[in-house]
Amino acid sequence: MSKSDFKYDVAFSFLQEDEALAVELNNRLKSRLRTFIYTERQKEIAGTDGEQTFNRVFGQETRFVVVLHRSKWGSTRWTRIEETAIRNRGFDHGYDFVLFVPLETPPAVPKWLPKTRIWIGLDLLGPDVAADVIEERVREHGSSPHEESVEELAKRFQYETELTQQRESFLNSEKAAELATAEFYHVVTEVRRVIDELKNAATSFSFKTEEDRNVIVVLGGGRTLSFAWERQYRNILKGTRLFVTFWDGLRSVQGGFYIRKTQAIRTWETEVDCDENQIMGWRVTAIGNRFFTSKDLVGHCMKQFLQDVQELRDEQRL
Repeated sequence: MSKSDFKYDVAFSFLQEDEALAVELNNRLKSRLRTFIYTERQKEIAGTDGEQTFNRVFGQETRFVVVLHRSKWGSTRWTRIEETAIRNRGFDHGYDFVLFVPLETPPAVPKWLPKTRIWIGLDLLGPDVAADVIEERVREHGSSPHEESVEELAKRFQYETELTQQRESFLNSEKAAELATAEFYHVVTEVRRVIDELKNAATSFSFKTEEDRNVIVVLGGGRTLSFAWERQYRNILKGTRLFVTFWDGLRSVQGGFYIRKTQAIRTWETEVDCDENQIMGWRVTAIGNRFFTSKDLVGHCMKQFLQDVQELRDEQRL
């Protein structure tokens, strides 16, 4: 296939839980590249044989493919079809057309992917840089810059304006305020779950949690990670924040110190937000204004926390 024959410049393959991230990356690229993301192409796919359509998109019609990868990718109905199309294309033409973005810790990609292939870690780069990397790779594969027509520009502005209005209307609703509170408890539940796993996986460290009404902390390895929920009003989101703080030392939820006086290493002030599908989550300005679901936020913070613990252990060995 010649470079001019592709219908799309880039297509995203992802699990349903990573739809918000896929949409975020897609939005950063779609004004300059012809993108394929299932949520925006449903009308085109409706009424067709889905398996054949996805085989064509990922196997033939797309110049460059981005896979947001988790261990479950390739085991669901649609990602299984996409994986087959990618592997068949890779067998015939090599894997230079695909970029894997690992989303789990530790990062991993499929065993069948050649080890010489380069993949990127979103935790290190953030969505903005990741989008730039994707765009550069697409251009290396022969895509020419797409200059929006006046009509396309007007449609995009209209779409973005309507999306912003819908988002603001939703975030100012009492329903959003209720969901925000529930989202904090999702954070608490996820922290508990991760700590239970760590107790089994990292036996050389002793981890535990402490909780108060609006705070949960993780203690272990001479470090503390706290999630503190702050809310000023009951039925609106104004003044609602989640403060994520990484502490040097062991700090209880009551403010006492177990080993030595603690001081904050870093604090991330996160705002309650929603994606295009009104899925609640957290917007972290300190990490490239990135949107996280509660599960992904806890995962990202715990990874940083464990890195802090390891750094302290290394310092103590010197």
